[in-house]
Amino acid sequence: MSIFGAIGREVDFFLKARAIAQLTEKLKPDANINVADIIEGWAAKRPNNKAIFFEGRVYTYKQYNEEANRYALWARSIGVQKGDAVALLMENRPEFLFAWCGLAKIGAISALINTNQRDRALAHSLNISQAKHVILGSELAGNYATATDLLEKPLKVWVTGAPVTQTLSG
Repeated sequence: MSIFGAIGREVDFFLKARAIAQLTEKLKPDANINVADIIEGWAAKRPNNKAIFFEGRVYTYKQYNEEANRYALWARSIGVQKGDAVALLMENRPEFLFAWCGLAKIGAISALINTNQRDRALAHSLNISQAKHVILGSELAGNYATATDLLEKPLKVWVTGAPVTQTLSG
């Protein structure tokens, strides 16, 4: 390892850290900008740049923004409004990001639920989220089914992914 290689890595780190600081500087609790605004900006400035790489799938910023717009329109169509909480119970995958960003576009609050929870712990998380809806990844339908009888009020369940065979309502 040469001194020049080490210096190069340090400079690279500094430049990346500065870029991240500039992006996150706008994201403050009282700011009028959110992650959806940033994605829209990137989609306008660099629509064909790659934004997401996941298991052989690639999405550009334009595609990311379009998918988020679909979630936003869908959420509005089912009555989700600014300030409403929607629980997201999905594994990490592009659709999770699209849903989160889409909900942010309409001012809804994404309650990001721990995917390792089941039974009482999951019911508690869903209850305190005050969500009326849950976007559920089909891979977590079994986890959700363990909590339905423990929910204070039933949630409207919207499943993404493969068909679900379990009964999900309590």
